[in-house]
Amino acid sequence: MKTAELTRNSSDNVKSRVVNLDREGIRRQWHPSAERVGTEDLTVTRQDIRFETVAPGRVLIEVTIRNRGDISSKPTQAVLRSAPLGAFLPWTPLIEVGVPSILPGGEHVVKVNARYGSGEQTLRADDIALAAGSIPIVIPGNAGQVAAQSLAQSPVRARRSWGLASLVASSTPGLTGSDNWIGNVDIHVRGAYSEKHCAAGRLAYGGVSNMAYFLVGDHKPDWYDFKPFVRGTDRSDDWAVKLTRIEGGDLSLPMSHSWVLLQFTPIAGADNATLEVDVTRHSTGETAVVEFEVATR
Repeated sequence: MKTAELTRNSSDNVKSRVVNLDREGIRRQWHPSAERVGTEDLTVTRQDIRFETVAPGRVLIEVTIRNRGDISSKPTQAVLRSAPLGAFLPWTPLIEVGVPSILPGGEHVVKVNARYGSGEQTLRADDIALAAGSIPIVIPGNAGQVAAQSLAQSPVRARRSWGLASLVASSTPGLTGSDNWIGNVDIHVRGAYSEKHCAAGRLAYGGVSNMAYFLVGDHKPDWYDFKPFVRGTDRSDDWAVKLTRIEGGDLSLPMSHSWVLLQFTPIAGADNATLEVDVTRHSTGETAVVEFEVATR
């Protein structure tokens, strides 16, 4: 009797295991994701962030988000922030937007329309973004506009000068204004992060000294290294580029929140180019790239 019971129990155990395996097979059949472990991989690069002034007081921000993983990403939210033109400045939220599921190898472009008032350069989320269900937050614009204009209007400065704000025309010979908004934009989207610091559509004159200004520092003293580069032209070695600290002192000294002056002289007849200043903070080893897209005359 004991032998018969043991045999029956063993048989039942085998049947139970078979049933469990069958159920597991059914579960995998209806849930293919259980057969393998895949990951989403959302990425954003500096080159994926673009913004331009499309009309007076209107800025269009576009950010391309890519999924380099092997499964579709889950719907999520992206947070965009902004700051004055410069490196390692405090960020302020601009808007939060929805990001749909992105297929493996696919991409999605986030578009945000923003507006800014005359003089203050404050960005606000536009009504178009609100209609899409975005959450608007007012951000401070290009701080230091008055200081930049004052420096630009000085007769001892170069013929062409532009910096943190849209500079108005002045009495300085050769100095003209620009309506383009310039500054910093960054994006956070589920583990992916990138930022762009850019002054686009700037006009410079070949054979003379041109100037630009940007801010460095989040009000905490730190050391910074500066390395300028000229991109997009075969004659970059012929450009004269110099960086100085506006309030005085050497760039190698600690700074907390300082203006940096970029002076550059394109050669006459030079091609359009992009000036990049790599700013590295000693305490963290991080590098921010401040870009100036230059069209020369």
